[in-house]
Amino acid sequence: MRNETTTYVQLFLNKKLFVAAFGFFFFFNATGQNETTNWYFGDNAGVSFVNGLPVATMAGKLRSGEGCASISDKFGNLLFYTDGLFVWNKKHQLMPNGEGLHGHSSSTQSAYIVPKPANPSIYYIFTLDCEAGNNGVCYSVVNMNLDHGNGDITDKNVLIRNKCTERIAVYKHDNKNDIWVVIHDFNSSAFVAFLLSKNGLSANPVITNVGLRHEISKYNNMGYMKFSLDGKRLAVAVNGMDCIQLFDFDSKTGILSNPVTIQCLKNSKPYGVEFSPNGNILYIGLVNGGKIYQANLRLKDGAAISKSMCLIGQTKTGQSIGALQLAIDQKIYVSENLSNYLAAIEQPDSLGLLCNYNSKEVFLKGKMCTLGLPIFYLTTNRHQNFPSFFDSNTIVQLNKKYILSNVLFDTDKALLDPESQSTLTALLAYLKTHGKVKIEIIGHTDAVGSAAHNNKLSLHRAIEVRNYLVKNSIEFARITVTGKGFYEPIDENDSDAGRHRNRRIEFFLKN
Repeated sequence: MRNETTTYVQLFLNKKLFVAAFGFFFFFNATGQNETTNWYFGDNAGVSFVNGLPVATMAGKLRSGEGCASISDKFGNLLFYTDGLFVWNKKHQLMPNGEGLHGHSSSTQSAYIVPKPANPSIYYIFTLDCEAGNNGVCYSVVNMNLDHGNGDITDKNVLIRNKCTERIAVYKHDNKNDIWVVIHDFNSSAFVAFLLSKNGLSANPVITNVGLRHEISKYNNMGYMKFSLDGKRLAVAVNGMDCIQLFDFDSKTGILSNPVTIQCLKNSKPYGVEFSPNGNILYIGLVNGGKIYQANLRLKDGAAISKSMCLIGQTKTGQSIGALQLAIDQKIYVSENLSNYLAAIEQPDSLGLLCNYNSKEVFLKGKMCTLGLPIFYLTTNRHQNFPSFFDSNTIVQLNKKYILSNVLFDTDKALLDPESQSTLTALLAYLKTHGKVKIEIIGHTDAVGSAAHNNKLSLHRAIEVRNYLVKNSIEFARITVTGKGFYEPIDENDSDAGRHRNRRIEFFLKN
């Protein structure tokens, strides 16, 4: 990154991944986001989630100091990837006409790939220049029907906005068809939202002047911009002003409102941001000092959220924290600049150190992180974004949070009904087949009633499941129980359906 000095320290992988196979159990298909399966980033680094677990890949050609993007098909097969200057196809070859795009290797979000609505063969690559440069924000169009299905660029470097920051975020319109593409002007407080439809990109964007002016210092161009999974909030890291700004977003109109400022330490240079899957927590990566913080968004005002900030991780030698990106395994992956490992926040919906930051999550086989990770357009909301159990015929992963599908509770009740017991029968069979596997059972409630009452109720729900397993010959010593009350909702509590989903049981399987 510009004028930043970091030191590389060789790291060694010490984490083992355990996978247990069992028919009829569901490992992961919660987001439907197979389009995010393959990542290419940094200095020839790559990771594939094709089997659910991240595995380093070696074939990537991308070398970028910062921004990058990649896209796969709905089955998880790589289509193409880019650093905003070059585009490589699924064979890791330069796509025809795939060089000379107007991104920049030192632009925070140099490239973003967005599918064209109602046309699964057409993709837009939005590119952003560095430091409000003259190349501005452009798009190029990829047609995957060309070059024998390997893709070809048909339109290239179509300028849509000049003098913009290095930020871009994308979310679906309320009509579920069109797509908002949001950027930010430099020397301005203007958010500029273009609508992408089956007819192409709108010529007249929606402009909202709200929040801080991103001006004067080149560092105020820098820092990621991300939507929460439900699209209701937008977070912007303003690097030069040492702060994050949060906004409400109206997906019907493209208008942003209600700015909230989260203030970081002076000269800390916030850069990467990412929301937890449930939208209640924001993670913030700092360039200076290599620290990563967690902020509790259930608090409503900026001062309270700023005060809630908790240090959850730090690089060993102070090298910069770069991008943060939520993956299909529900972990948030973190780029520690110049590391041969991809770091991760393993339980991002958990407050404090329970979120479990691991700086050695994935060994990159000698390749190296820089500041960027690929960014993705997510087509689903958080209601679909939590893995469940006993849904399909695939793999079970240890040390991963699952929801027991169909094990739900009536208001203020902790009793299991026959439908719940049919699901628990499947879990019971798994535990009997894998006699050394332990289980942690976690109960949750909706937000009706006091915190103390719900803490007790959630624990009773977990105990009820434990009692069922013990009654059916699972050793008591293999089971631990926890009650989380109403503190980790997966849906809104302002509707009957949302509260019903929040009254649930989650679990981890452990060695």
